[in-house]
Amino acid sequence: MNGHKKVIKDIIPVTTTKAVYIDGTNKTLQEAIDNGELGGGVTSTNNFVTSAYVRCGSVIFDVDSSTKTVTINQDTKYNTARIVDVYMSNGGVYNYVLPENGFSLKDGEAAMYKNGSELTIVNGAIVVNYNDVLLAYNFGGRITEGILAPIFAKQEKTPGYLRARTIGMEEILKDPTNLSLHSMFVYNNKLVTLECNSLGNSYVLDLATMKREKSFRVDFTKQNEAGEDYEFRLVASDYKYNALVFGNSTSTGREDVAFGYIFYEVSNWFDSAETITFANCGSYTSLDFTEIHINDGTDYGIKMCWGERDDIVYISQKDLKYCHKILLGKGTNQLEKGVYDSDTSKTYNGTYRVIKTYYNPNRDLGGCKDLEYYNGSLLYSIKYVFGGLRVHRAYLNDLTDTIEVELLVYDPIDSNGNHEIAGSPEGIVIYNDHVYLGHTTNYFYKFPVTAFI
Repeated sequence: MNGHKKVIKDIIPVTTTKAVYIDGTNKTLQEAIDNGELGGGVTSTNNFVTSAYVRCGSVIFDVDSSTKTVTINQDTKYNTARIVDVYMSNGGVYNYVLPENGFSLKDGEAAMYKNGSELTIVNGAIVVNYNDVLLAYNFGGRITEGILAPIFAKQEKTPGYLRARTIGMEEILKDPTNLSLHSMFVYNNKLVTLECNSLGNSYVLDLATMKREKSFRVDFTKQNEAGEDYEFRLVASDYKYNALVFGNSTSTGREDVAFGYIFYEVSNWFDSAETITFANCGSYTSLDFTEIHINDGTDYGIKMCWGERDDIVYISQKDLKYCHKILLGKGTNQLEKGVYDSDTSKTYNGTYRVIKTYYNPNRDLGGCKDLEYYNGSLLYSIKYVFGGLRVHRAYLNDLTDTIEVELLVYDPIDSNGNHEIAGSPEGIVIYNDHVYLGHTTNYFYKFPVTAFI
């Protein structure tokens, strides 16, 4: 196994009330089960667990960080069978024995005792019928629901991982014309989707109707030290404080520099008949981040968003494995890093200071795409293509210089137990207290930003 191993010993109460499975909501267990919010579309009827205990020894969790498979076993230095005592709402008491040789759950699978029978592994739409007992549900390599979930949580198996929850999202039907949704920003109450020339057009949409109003093309390229051209994939962009920022995020592997850019005349792009390039994009400031790039592989691409003030930006490296908080030099205030630009017509002068660098121990849970700063944290969609929409909120912990992650998932299941949404979410923006997601299916989704609170 490529992951972690930890043993929890002795007699452990694992559920005490109807709300024990539900993290970060006001719903009881029964409410969450009945409306399908528990796990991968869980529904139930009548009788449910009120409390449970694991007796006689310890439970061992092995997490394979590459496949997100969780193997659940017992501590072999104890010879006594692992007994699970389950107390039900109708007054019944069940006793189960954990399998002697353990069992494994793939991402999205659940282990259940169905109507008093032997342990059963299920996936897809998980239905907890009368007298059924949900033992464990694997949610992205974590046991987040079921009798064993509190035991798993006590181990703190993933440092900085706060919680994983399912939420509802509203699907917004768009103009049927294909859109490029890799990166999105809001300009004067219009939604702008941005992409490189080779990968498609960029669009301006009416946020009230989500209909396309205008289209334009962009083509931002640079040369590396070997004289090879590489084209930016504008995976992350952000417009605030009267300026657009993005970094030279690419997937070519040919770039050997790390740059960010601040553009001041974005409104002129939308009606341009010409492809927007560095030559005709208007006034802009370059930020050379090569000096602070962390040498952790060959990915020098930068993703960038505005921060809490007009002189703060955050840049992501290695899909937010590392995050730098950057103070920007303005006017004639020359800071210690970067290349100074004396053009006083520009707000920013190309210099900067690194305020803090954060490390994300949960990078393997999904790399970031578009970025958005929100109230001391970063919101980003996740490269997860196997079902549902996944969004991280990354809290920047100034005490430990680490990133603590909260995961939200929208994963509706159809009547056959299949995921209704496949593919990866792309752009992300916040508008009118809602988070908007663009998706590879050319649909948009939104949910209230209070879902994170």
